[in-house]
Amino acid sequence: MRKTTSGFTIIEVLVVVAIIGVLTTVGFVSYGSIEAGARDSKRSSQITVISEALEKYYDQNGEYPGCGAMADVPETIASTTLKGIDPAVFTVPDVAEGTNSFLALCADLTNSDDKFAYVGDGSDACTTGSSCMQYVLKYREESTGNTISVVSRRTVFIAGEAAAPSAPVVAVTSGGSGVLATITPVTCAAGATAQYEFNSRTNDGIWSGYTTWSTDLTATRTAAEGTKYGYRAQARCYISNFSYSTNATGDENTYIEPLTTTPAAPTVTATTTNYANTTFSWNAVTCTAGATPRYQYDFTTSYGFDFGWVETVGNSVNFTTSSFDYTYTVQTKAQCYNNYSSSAWGPVGSASYYRPIPTVQVLVVAGGGAGGASSSDDSGGGGGGGGVLYHSAITVDNQSYSVTIGNGGSSSGSNGQNSTFQDMIAYGGGGGGMTNEGGNNGGCGGGGAGAQDGSENNYGNSTQISYMGATPYGYRGGLGQWRNDGKAGGGGGGAGMIGGSGYSGGGNGKMTGGNGMQSSISGANAYYAGGGGGGSCCYWGAGGAGGGGNGAQGGRGSNATANTGGGGGG
Repeated sequence: MRKTTSGFTIIEVLVVVAIIGVLTTVGFVSYGSIEAGARDSKRSSQITVISEALEKYYDQNGEYPGCGAMADVPETIASTTLKGIDPAVFTVPDVAEGTNSFLALCADLTNSDDKFAYVGDGSDACTTGSSCMQYVLKYREESTGNTISVVSRRTVFIAGEAAAPSAPVVAVTSGGSGVLATITPVTCAAGATAQYEFNSRTNDGIWSGYTTWSTDLTATRTAAEGTKYGYRAQARCYISNFSYSTNATGDENTYIEPLTTTPAAPTVTATTTNYANTTFSWNAVTCTAGATPRYQYDFTTSYGFDFGWVETVGNSVNFTTSSFDYTYTVQTKAQCYNNYSSSAWGPVGSASYYRPIPTVQVLVVAGGGAGGASSSDDSGGGGGGGGVLYHSAITVDNQSYSVTIGNGGSSSGSNGQNSTFQDMIAYGGGGGGMTNEGGNNGGCGGGGAGAQDGSENNYGNSTQISYMGATPYGYRGGLGQWRNDGKAGGGGGGAGMIGGSGYSGGGNGKMTGGNGMQSSISGANAYYAGGGGGGSCCYWGAGGAGGGGNGAQGGRGSNATANTGGGGGG
């Protein structure tokens, strides 16, 4: 039996060889990408270290190094510029140590460069001098081909790059409904642009801070009444973000928005606490926020006195108002003000007090008349009450007044005395008639004496009349007559009623005195000036209400009640 051995065909061998080739290529490519990524990480770390060193340099020097310094030998940079830095960070990967991989004179990268770039601000001071205002560090990523940039954290101004302008002048005015600040333009050299910043404050307070630089020549804001607005400005001549002049600062100018809202008229009230003084007070008016009210008042009288306008911050004033029959007036107006402005004076409010002439009630009562004498055979009439005058409101002032108080009749049949108040006269009551006589006339008439059968003795009449507009009170007495079996005296007239006749009666009845007039002037209701009752041998009459004395039968009649003006009994 023959043994055979199987092997690979030529095609199988070729396939295996091809697979091995592909795997080898993949391995080489993968390994190359890993190496490129590692080198990119190193470049990133180097740029980070350099950037931090540059920022530290800025902290110490207030600027960044010039282009020439960054292109020096790494060891020199590490010892003189970025002190303490590892010189190796200036060399890109796979380049010999000691090589500075930064392009000279701040040149930028090209697409093919495996270099570092330190790109400055483009100024001469940066390119050929010793200081840059900013920088950009660049390198190209090997794995992606992208350019990576790291920008400086600060920029720094180097004085003298552009000439400074003159200080700007700001005009501050009303801008319709607001405040308008306008800068007069400054002049810059060719190639430079004037830029401005505004700063503002209100009421001389704290400055708000400058705005950002711009070419704007105006600034506006809403205005509030009574507010002071201050503006100032800075100007510079601008070439680029890294090249501009020093700032020129102008003086402050101001504008005050006036207080234009006038307050309302104060409401004035007059309060008189006693007859001599009146307090005029008014409410506090409302002002715009930040403003305070103040007032002016003027005191005038109806007799022509004018105090003149006087300023005050108070809300009341007191004046003497004691003179009668005059009107006293206070006018008040208000104004709103603050440290910067005052409004116009507002409309006027006023109040008045009239000091009236005081009036009093006056009751004048005269003395009552005496009753007529009577006996067992004869008879006497009752005395008439005193005349009465009453005035409900007579004007008086602060002075003395003449007063006379009349007494009653002092003897049988005599009239009472008159009472007076100034020019007011109340007449004394008429005396009662004595034997066979008529009664006397008086304030109130006396009653007639009793008469023989078939005859009469006449009564006295009232003589009271009005004085100074007062109301007079007084009535006649009664007739003296024969009454059945004897003489009967008539009653005296009262201030409110006639006296009763001896027989025919009237008034309160036969022989009675007339009632007096009723008044509550003393605070209690009372009668005044009642007539006295008549007397005789056989009969007697009662006195009238108001102090009239009773008549007597065959004797002397009663006296009138004291201080009433009543007539005595007959």
